[in-house]
Amino acid sequence: MKASVIGTFVVWGRISPDGAMATTTLNVAAAVAGTYAPDGTTRTLPGIDLNTTAIGGNLFLTALQQLYWYDGGATPPQYRLIDSGVTSASGQHYAGPSATGSAIEVDMVSYVANGVATTWQSGSGGAPAVSRTLASVPSGATAVGWNTWLDSTGNLYHGNAIMAVGVTSAMTQHAVDANGTAQDWITYADAFRGYATTALNGSPVTPRYFLFPSGGSVKRRVVGWGTFLAENGELHIFSEAGALTTIAGVADASALHVSTPGGLDRALVSYVTTDGTAVWSETGGTSRSQFIGAGARAAGGTAFLGTDAKLWLGSTLFSTAAIIATDVQSANGYHQADGGAAGQNWVGWTQRLPSQCL
Repeated sequence: MKASVIGTFVVWGRISPDGAMATTTLNVAAAVAGTYAPDGTTRTLPGIDLNTTAIGGNLFLTALQQLYWYDGGATPPQYRLIDSGVTSASGQHYAGPSATGSAIEVDMVSYVANGVATTWQSGSGGAPAVSRTLASVPSGATAVGWNTWLDSTGNLYHGNAIMAVGVTSAMTQHAVDANGTAQDWITYADAFRGYATTALNGSPVTPRYFLFPSGGSVKRRVVGWGTFLAENGELHIFSEAGALTTIAGVADASALHVSTPGGLDRALVSYVTTDGTAVWSETGGTSRSQFIGAGARAAGGTAFLGTDAKLWLGSTLFSTAAIIATDVQSANGYHQADGGAAGQNWVGWTQRLPSQCL
């Protein structure tokens, strides 16, 4: 999913639903890392390169094009190399039913390495990781979410099949719907329209779409489920009911599909206004806000990264956001209804060692 990047770093951290924080300090010169838990325990782990970006869940892409997964269940926890020569990657965390109906909690990533499109999913409950290559996806394509790639000619691939042409921007998230069924939630745009559709067992349904208010005169990019940001600062949010909401004066935005068992499918939309106010809400829900500063980035879920390298996480219960890390270089937040429970905010990030901060 989406990653926001500002600066240089050597640390990774995560806020879990129970509020626990784990931070991995990366000492590249000694090629070691340490994790710090709330109970004060510290563990030494293999290191990771400088200039690494959090790309979703426990997944990280280095400047040397190496894709890593942080295996927190190993003894001791450690970074595991997934692949090298990675030119694009889009990752996420997922908890819910598998294709066979069993409950899983995994990290998953789609990427292109050495010209080959690949999907990779960590094992759940001690099971081995699973990977798959997609032979029909062109070597120069870009991963835009789970099992989805966009090539330079505007062809959008879902798996090995072209699902749309003339596409300018796209994003896919694997998530559970309100009925407990896992699907791919696919959003894409061409010059004139925004589209939203789902794919169950690899077969996308006919997409819903709407005409952009300004036609093809303004460029737009997909920022998440049913949500599009125009270069003129207009944020278009396409609801499940087909209603279009437009918000002006937006500098950056992110959106995720969220649902609750027996509830509704909706988007959790986060954005930063041009004056630096961070706003987050579910469609049809309460809008909450916190001033962070002009130039801040929406980093996914309710996470925001300021130009001062402070990472903020917004509450879904109160109109407030808290600083959870400083000297942060990249961040990738998400909102996960783990195991069908009420959704919680998660965020992974990378940051500089204190000794390297100016």
